[in-house]
Amino acid sequence: MRKENHIQMNKYHYVHILNKNTCVIRCISGMQNIYLNSEEKFLFDPKEMIMVNNNNFCIIKHPVKLDEKGNLIYSKHLETINDFDEIKIIYQRNYFPLYPGEKLLLAPRPYPTITTERKIRLRARCDLVDFLGVQRYTDDTWVLYKVYNSEGVLTEDGMYKPVENVEILSESILPEILTISDVLHLKAVSDFVGYEGIERKCGENWNVHRDSNYLYYVDDENCKLVKKFQTTLMEPTFALNLICVTKFYDKFGKVDRNVGDIWQITHEITPYHFISINERLIGRVIRRVIKEGEYVNVSNVFDTESNKNNPHQSKQLIGPCIYFVMPYEILSKTKVIYVLNHNESILLLAKIDVVDTDDKNRVAGEEWVVHGPTKYIPPIGIDVTQRRLDLEIIDTGAVYILDRETAMIRKISGTTYCLGPYEVIWQKPLSSLEYQLAIKNGNHTGGIGTYIMDNYRPARVYRVDQNHAMQLNNYSTNTSRVIFGPQFVIPEAFEIFTTFRMLLYENVVNQILLPLGPKNIITHILVTTSDHAILELAVKITWRFEVNPTDCNQEESEKIFSNLTFTFDITNSISSSIRSIVSRIPFEEFHKRSSEIILNGIFKEKEGKLFFPSNLLAITAIDILSVKPTDEKMSDQISKSVHLAIEILSKSREAEAKNKLLLEEQKSKGTIDIDMIKNEILNEHERISYTKLINENNVMSAINNVKVKAVALAKENELSSQQRLEGVKLQIVEKKIRNNFEQNEIEKSRTMELENMEFCSKQNIEQYERKQREIIETVEHFVDHFGHENIVKLFKMKDYVL
Repeated sequence: MRKENHIQMNKYHYVHILNKNTCVIRCISGMQNIYLNSEEKFLFDPKEMIMVNNNNFCIIKHPVKLDEKGNLIYSKHLETINDFDEIKIIYQRNYFPLYPGEKLLLAPRPYPTITTERKIRLRARCDLVDFLGVQRYTDDTWVLYKVYNSEGVLTEDGMYKPVENVEILSESILPEILTISDVLHLKAVSDFVGYEGIERKCGENWNVHRDSNYLYYVDDENCKLVKKFQTTLMEPTFALNLICVTKFYDKFGKVDRNVGDIWQITHEITPYHFISINERLIGRVIRRVIKEGEYVNVSNVFDTESNKNNPHQSKQLIGPCIYFVMPYEILSKTKVIYVLNHNESILLLAKIDVVDTDDKNRVAGEEWVVHGPTKYIPPIGIDVTQRRLDLEIIDTGAVYILDRETAMIRKISGTTYCLGPYEVIWQKPLSSLEYQLAIKNGNHTGGIGTYIMDNYRPARVYRVDQNHAMQLNNYSTNTSRVIFGPQFVIPEAFEIFTTFRMLLYENVVNQILLPLGPKNIITHILVTTSDHAILELAVKITWRFEVNPTDCNQEESEKIFSNLTFTFDITNSISSSIRSIVSRIPFEEFHKRSSEIILNGIFKEKEGKLFFPSNLLAITAIDILSVKPTDEKMSDQISKSVHLAIEILSKSREAEAKNKLLLEEQKSKGTIDIDMIKNEILNEHERISYTKLINENNVMSAINNVKVKAVALAKENELSSQQRLEGVKLQIVEKKIRNNFEQNEIEKSRTMELENMEFCSKQNIEQYERKQREIIETVEHFVDHFGHENIVKLFKMKDYVL
């Protein structure tokens, strides 16, 4: 316990006290009370003394000086004198303090022990001769494998007793425990002969590896451990590509490896491998699994005999197989073997001069076709440019085939056809107008069944509808043909259909199909009557071709295409005829029978139709759709009469509608009144049932309230009785706890009194033993001071007085 100027120290403790006036530090130890003067102060709190047990030691730096008898040497100021920069090893010793200036460099610890698996490394602090008679110089290091005594005899306990002039660098150097997967990389510091009997030169590197668990001591004097690493556990999924750095003998390949040699290590060669100092890892290669039905091409193949890659050599791997890529080899992507059906083929191209699978010599640039059913693996140097399906062309379909060697184009239809090596499908070109007309008139591109090839372009099939005709012109033979519907038409390679413009109703359209009729043309004609009334007539002209498609020769069929502007010609001729007829008739007569006048004027003496033999066209009917006057006064009069008729009709209809509305309103009001009376009757019945339900509900609620109050009173009485019972139980438990606590307190006080009495008796015994030791020490000191012989003489003297 420490205060400002007073401290109470326990046994085996010490403290340093500084005198501020003289700057002298004194050490006080033992169990005592210390009171300081005004000029003194404590440097630290009391510390426990140091004790060194048997076979233990500690190191003190800057130890105090002792005389020959082991007593402290003091200066003239009564201060201990330190031996600075020196160390002192203290062996077995009872409690002792640290004097001012001393420093505990190494706490008490056991002597270093050397066994078959342990050794220690030492270093000389100064020039000396060790106990074996070996001259050691300052900073020399050596390893001690066995312990000798001061006479150079090997001790049995294996403990080394340290001395001041020798420093222990490492107390227990354990051997390197090498497993099957451990490798040591060592480097020689000096020339020496290793444990294996191999001479090692300074700077030499080597690896240590064992096929089983092994204890290996690294000779620290002659070599150093660069690193410890693990071997690579080889698996079937990868391989190691290595290159030789220094010449050595390969125990796996059982050959001498020269600098630059390249080889491969797999799981089949060794289950584990480590990269030694003689080799370097190029790369870790994952296995390439080639399944059945697949193949891979390998280029820049590695030649194991010449130990080089040959850029002009290639090989082919066909599955199923496993392959590890050698250094600098190039593997293509995994390709699937071509399995061709009976309707399939492949187009091949030779890049170099090569021999095909059928032992035929192929020249670079040559193309050929392989037909199915077969299985084909393209050799190296042959590329598959296209995989084809046979063209299954139905009777109503066709394909244009272009031969690139002869530049001939032909049409194939109604068969299954396989393209040759120099044949391609040709697409017939069309102008923009022809393409629009083909789409408008039902371009049909069928004819290949269920198979659609890449870039397949079948010939366009045109549909000629019923009662229509189409003309095709062949410019290579300078001929033409006319096709009547209904049927499909496939033009030849150099055939082009005839396009023309015609009037249909009031529209001008482009066509490739010529309708045979009857068709109608609607045109508007301005005519003038004899009394100078200008009228606009809407006339419908019906026409058709007098031709029989089933019984028609080539000359007759070509006549209908002789005049491609016939619709414009007939409208002009009919218009002029109608103008001339109307100019001779007054307005009132023409207004009454306009159709009769025009038909009699045009078809009189012509059997009811107008026929043109040059193109077999016949006009069968002319109808007047409307007559409109162009004069404003006449049109106003006609419009007024029309308006009056419309007003009279609308007023009569309005009166009928009003009568109907009034009748419906009266009916609806009567139905609404009847519904209101019925609803009031229903409401009264509902009110009566509602009042009955309210009364029954009030009776039930009163009965329930009485029951609830009775139950609540019963539960309240029950809960109060339970609370009283629990209070009595808690009082009983509280009394038990108090009794137990008092008994425990009495037992603790008695045990503390016994412990205090035991401690006091122990202190009395120790004090008595200390006094006895002091008496023994004084007697021993007395005997040592006077000598054994002098004491004997004194006892023999008669006048001796004790």
